[in-house]
Amino acid sequence: MKAIRLLITTLLCTSMPVAMSAQENLKKAIDNFVGNKDLVEYIHTSNFMENSGPENKVSSFCDQYVFELPMNKKKVLDPVLAAFNKDKGAAYKIHSRDANISDDVMVTVAYGEKLDKTFAFGTHKERNYRVMLVQDRQDSLRRYCYGIVWYEDKDNDKFCGSINVVYGLNPQKVRRSTYYGDLSSLGNLDLSGLEQLKELDKLKDLDKLSELGNGTYVIMNGDTLEINEIKTSTGFLRRFGSLRAAFKKSLSNHKTEIRTVLTNKILELCRSHGKLLNNEERKLCTDSMRELQKMEFDAYIRGLLDVAMSSLKK
Repeated sequence: MKAIRLLITTLLCTSMPVAMSAQENLKKAIDNFVGNKDLVEYIHTSNFMENSGPENKVSSFCDQYVFELPMNKKKVLDPVLAAFNKDKGAAYKIHSRDANISDDVMVTVAYGEKLDKTFAFGTHKERNYRVMLVQDRQDSLRRYCYGIVWYEDKDNDKFCGSINVVYGLNPQKVRRSTYYGDLSSLGNLDLSGLEQLKELDKLKDLDKLSELGNGTYVIMNGDTLEINEIKTSTGFLRRFGSLRAAFKKSLSNHKTEIRTVLTNKILELCRSHGKLLNNEERKLCTDSMRELQKMEFDAYIRGLLDVAMSSLKK
């Protein structure tokens, strides 16, 4: 199955107007890493692809290879990192950070033909990050992003991380007016979720959600419990349960901006009031967030949930 996935990814890349000379070393090193038969059992693959235009060509994709290697195999990542350094001259932007410096987001990469999906790097303090942004020389509006993440899980004697390859529109190259114009290559960008964000940002609790047309939601009068008024584990679980229910309900409209706001509120709740929970309650919330991760396709939102779960361990 992994061989088939690798073949599909390779065919997608070769069928696109890619600038092979710009990142040839890195692409080859990634292909060798993913195609290494000795590593098959340790690598898990996630692929997203979107076509557009009258010829239905690939316009955006996101390939993620998550690895969990025995510690004695950690040197297999060295050729990928060496290739990254060799190809840095082709990039228009480089982001690099070693572990134990910060958990602030370094860069958030938008992708998808409507730029409605995001991938964030830098959300885990204990991880190392190398991110390269490269212009597609055959398409002035599009770019590649190569992101390498790794860390040592010494408790389990594992070397873990991910290799991420993202392709899509470069927001800096697409003028703001483009989004509001009738550009067939972009399609009609659905901005209805932006009004919902204004309400979600003011949200105190989510006991009541009323569904509107086109899969959007409006906040009705619900629980008015402020986050700084949460004094007990019961108050924590009540708010957490409301946010969880709203997250699951919002999955039906496929709008990541709504779930991003909801997930940030879950993270804020866990960081501010996680100390109110006992071990059993922490496990309940952690298991619930893992459940949400399995339903969520957006890597940034999954990363936020990782941070929220980590904060409950402190």
